[in-house]
Amino acid sequence: MIKLIKHTNFIEIIRKQYFNKLFVLPRNHFDKVLEDAKTTFTRRETRGFIKGFLQLFRFLREHTVKKELQGISRTELEEDQDGVNVKVDFTQVPDEFIIVSLARRLWRNPVETGNEEIGFHVKLYFKDEEEWVEKAASRILIKQEGSLTEDRLASMSL
Repeated sequence: MIKLIKHTNFIEIIRKQYFNKLFVLPRNHFDKVLEDAKTTFTRRETRGFIKGFLQLFRFLREHTVKKELQGISRTELEEDQDGVNVKVDFTQVPDEFIIVSLARRLWRNPVETGNEEIGFHVKLYFKDEEEWVEKAASRILIKQEGSLTEDRLASMSL
């Protein structure tokens, strides 16, 4: 299912347990980013998936646009909070760009301390004819007592 979108809010955070970053790239990278995301999130083996996720991160970091763009505003969060609030008004973002969010989230079970869930997420925003579209994928790894017990594709609309 393709999700049409006009606005989004996003919190950029980079910490050990939580990584959430927004990248803006020239439109000519769309096919590569889409193919790399599909290939990465559908890999069968966990090691290959993680390696692909890191390669995707490096590519996005290397090719992201460094200048400020119309339609994207950034605001520092309060002193006691980490991160930056990013507001994207897709009606104002120039068509020649794509926006990609990449995230890794770690959740530790407070009751069963040896259990944790690691979520990996990618969202790709691009203009398709007249509307901005969101495509996404998520993959979840579950560890119990330090051993990987589950690795599954949670969602895919790429």
